[in-house]
Amino acid sequence: MEIDYRKFLHANSRVMEMLETAKRSADTMIDRLPAAFAVLNESGEILRANDRMASLFAKPTEEVRGSNILQVHREEDAKTILTAISTAIKTGLETVVQVPILPNATQNSTEERQILWKMSVYSDSPHFTLVGILGIDFREI
Repeated sequence: MEIDYRKFLHANSRVMEMLETAKRSADTMIDRLPAAFAVLNESGEILRANDRMASLFAKPTEEVRGSNILQVHREEDAKTILTAISTAIKTGLETVVQVPILPNATQNSTEERQILWKMSVYSDSPHFTLVGILGIDFREI
């Protein structure tokens, strides 16, 4: 069997272009979500976040990467979030919890905001797990 390497390289290039287009489309959808959204690892470290999530941390979106979702919660509420993440990972099912977040440092409000968090597992690799977390502020419902 003879392989035409030019055709192979062209096909490979087309696949890479299609993957880049899909990634840009996914990034655009995430950025335009009307809710806070992030992709986390198992310990709650943020790997990707949209602007709404960044506003909860009172940081630019680029600086939220590497932060932990638990940083905007009190210790007892952070345990609830960790348990929900763990449950989602163990069962593979979406898990929903309602917990308050600490007041945003950039706002003049001391009011806690009640957030409905929904966790979904995006990866079932034995080496790593990705969890999507979607947060909806009850004031916006």
